Amino acid sequence: MFITSPSPKFNESYAAFHIKPSELDSFSNFHKHSVWHSEGDEFYEQERYEESIACYERALANKSDEYLIWNKLGLAQDALQHYQEAISSFDQAIEIDSTVYLAWYNKGNTLRNVKRHEDAVNSYNRALECSPKRHEDWIWNNKGLILYDLGRLQDALDSYDHAVSANSNSFQSWTNRGKVLAQLGRYPEALTSYNRSISIKDDEYLTWANLAITLAELGDIEAALKSLSKALKLNPENDQLWNDRGVFLYELGSYKEALESFKQSVHLKPDEDSTWFNAGNALLRLGDFDKALDSYEQALALNSDNHSAWNNRGYVLSELNQLGEAIDSYSRAIAICPGNDDAWNNRGSDLYSLERYQEALSDFDQAIALRVDVALYWTNRGNALRKLGQLENALASYSTALSLDPICSEALDWYNLVFKALKQKNKISPVAEFNEEEHATEEADKRQVFHQALLASGLVRQIKQSSRTQQFERQLIKVKGRPVSETIIEERR
Repeated sequence: MFITSPSPKFNESYAAFHIKPSELDSFSNFHKHSVWHSEGDEFYEQERYEESIACYERALANKSDEYLIWNKLGLAQDALQHYQEAISSFDQAIEIDSTVYLAWYNKGNTLRNVKRHEDAVNSYNRALECSPKRHEDWIWNNKGLILYDLGRLQDALDSYDHAVSANSNSFQSWTNRGKVLAQLGRYPEALTSYNRSISIKDDEYLTWANLAITLAELGDIEAALKSLSKALKLNPENDQLWNDRGVFLYELGSYKEALESFKQSVHLKPDEDSTWFNAGNALLRLGDFDKALDSYEQALALNSDNHSAWNNRGYVLSELNQLGEAIDSYSRAIAICPGNDDAWNNRGSDLYSLERYQEALSDFDQAIALRVDVALYWTNRGNALRKLGQLENALASYSTALSLDPICSEALDWYNLVFKALKQKNKISPVAEFNEEEHATEEADKRQVFHQALLASGLVRQIKQSSRTQQFERQLIKVKGRPVSETIIEERR
């Protein structure tokens, strides 16, 4: 969430008369109105909103054309989430005087709460047309929130530029500007914006959290962890921050520390399925399959539609040699998300292990249809074709795997063996033999480049080393981050 600008404090309130309601009968209607107005303000400041509403309504009963009280009544109603009533109160204020920005601005905030985004933008525009001398940055900031919600990122960035131009000390706007820049992929500029916010106010945990996510996007996980640690010092009870810390540690291969962070996140919010899922992945990496299985099942108890959890549960069951249950688990993942290429490959791997080669081939084909650039899938497909006696097709599949990953040892070994077998059967032409040798020479030169590129992209994750003669790799869905930066900063009132 973004940082939302607050509603203006009561800067036009009447002085309190400190007169008891029982004494009101001896005063004129104007005095009654003033006293109820003051009483309402006091209750509002104490966050006793229902009592403040009662007072404001009594004040309006004595003087119904008071712009300011209608505006305050709307604020109190909004605080109680009586949004439609609040909008009506702001409209009453606007009807009395449409040239004052306060009611337009507050109406925009309430319209955003009920997701009437276009109406909210119009309301903020009307507030800006009033040429406010105060809080102009707040209006631009909150208009930026709506534009972000609408997916109009460049317009949102323009709005935040206006906000920081109106008030260069608006830490909220600098932070939110950084978030939009990050969403646009302009990470160095986002860092500058976050750092500007921190120079103004260094105790806003969401700014540190957003900075951490951007640093991670730039590949500086160590710096991201430091930034996230500062966010945690400011808000140690935030489960999302602990989850994010676990994600970063997992990326660094510090699985034990990552697990501790996920455990802390689960302790703070035990009903979040993605954190249980992440804990399961860390446990799996640590080789604790039984506990990993328990963790995935906790995730699924909270969200039975978590296809990644079904996939990784299947992976653990495969490791425990419970292949039938593993296949069922992969099938659940596929039923929920037919686009889960990992689950198709994983189910194919276990079908292959059970010597159900035709079914395995079908699954590998599905995985390739979804992700044509994964060498592992082409290798597995080649193995299934080889078992089915389709050697020419198997050779072509291994060749494709090698074009994607020249140092894929299993694909290279089987390519050579199948090639020799076909050659002995006179099914390989001299031209094909020459091309194979040429291919081997060219790929040896490219091997290092391909290797680095694939590691960087994360396309091939060789997690399982099978003890079987025909090695099969199963794909593990990585941890799921719920970065706080997805939100930017929440509204403060």
